[in-house]
Amino acid sequence: MGQLRVIHSGSQQPRFNMALDDALLATPGLPTLRLYGWRPAGLSLGYFQRFDAFAGVPGDHVIVRRATGGGAIYHAEEITFSLTLDLPASEPGIIAWYRGVHLAAKKAMMRLGIAVSFANTRNIQLCTAKTALGASRAPDRKI
Repeated sequence: MGQLRVIHSGSQQPRFNMALDDALLATPGLPTLRLYGWRPAGLSLGYFQRFDAFAGVPGDHVIVRRATGGGAIYHAEEITFSLTLDLPASEPGIIAWYRGVHLAAKKAMMRLGIAVSFANTRNIQLCTAKTALGASRAPDRKI
């Protein structure tokens, strides 16, 4: 296995979080795992979602856009991770990578004594309990 750069950037403004993820994605080099939080809370929209569709969502949060697709995700009291790496065309498809990364995160948390399981849903729920396909969940919250 090759090297992995790990960045712990703490809790940051939502716009900073997305800008740093974009910069890491645009910068070739070592595969990078970034761990971070959100202060204030953020509502990140997928690349193709419209800001005006979420302008009326109540709460104290900042709306930002992710470089990736998918649905709206509310980020508050959580640890978020991003993983940037170059994938050769011959590697497994994105779903296989997605599941593999989440499985590795699940195993790491279980080693720390955190009980987690995969959520098997594609539903978008606008609340702190929202989960993405393959997202890891502790019994009382998303991880």
